[in-house]
Amino acid sequence: MVQQAPPINHALEDIKEHHRTSTGQSHRKVLMWTFLGSECMFFGSLIATFLIYHNNVASGPNREHAFESLFLVSVMAFVLLASSFTMVLALAAARRGDQKMMRAWLLLTAFCGLFFIGSQGYEFYHFTHEGLTPHASLFGASFMILTGFHGAHVTLGILWLVSVAVLVRLHPKKDHRPIMASMLPKFLGFLAGVPKREPGAPIEARPRHRRFMTFAREQTLAPPPPVLAKDASIEQFEAHHLAEEKVLNVELVGLYWHFVDIVWVVIFTVVYLFR
Repeated sequence: MVQQAPPINHALEDIKEHHRTSTGQSHRKVLMWTFLGSECMFFGSLIATFLIYHNNVASGPNREHAFESLFLVSVMAFVLLASSFTMVLALAAARRGDQKMMRAWLLLTAFCGLFFIGSQGYEFYHFTHEGLTPHASLFGASFMILTGFHGAHVTLGILWLVSVAVLVRLHPKKDHRPIMASMLPKFLGFLAGVPKREPGAPIEARPRHRRFMTFAREQTLAPPPPVLAKDASIEQFEAHHLAEEKVLNVELVGLYWHFVDIVWVVIFTVVYLFR
């Protein structure tokens, strides 16, 4: 007697096929690496410009006079490097499903960034009163633009960290959700084209709707086991992929934050230490 093969769940196969990529990595992660590569060229051009004009001083303090005290800048560099460590701890907490510690480490990383921005603002205020401004000389312009653009990137990273800490919920609770945590996900889900449905309702296989966003779901979903059975249902696969996307959001902001820290290490070495 010939046994019949089990019926193929075409909807589940379509969803799995949609998530396969030619690189084996998430498209969002590949896009982030591409963006960071372009940022390397951007900051490389700014650093090269500074090295060309660092001795071009028409008026105001020169480079040696401006960077006489390195104590504050050294503290800024130390705090920013320490924030990379707290970012690693936040990612580790997200991967093990620890919502509380993930949020705590993300906010601590953002606080380190705020300390850096506040210190940089104080440094700019001090330099301005000494006559070091973008209008004073090419040295002042190249220095302010280089460090100012880096400060803008740190500010963007702080906003991103806070938004991830607020919106990424590894274990969301429907009964204790702030208004912004319930209304904003619905709006972003609408923009992303995520179909509305009740928990347990059948899922229509639409590959264009398989772009899951962390803040587009309202269900309480615990992280599933890392390995799914071959006969997993669409609901199980969706829950598994949603858990991966939540961790991926933390990983993406971590990549960006580590890049900002590395750029500051280069700037600190070239601008403040290399004479």
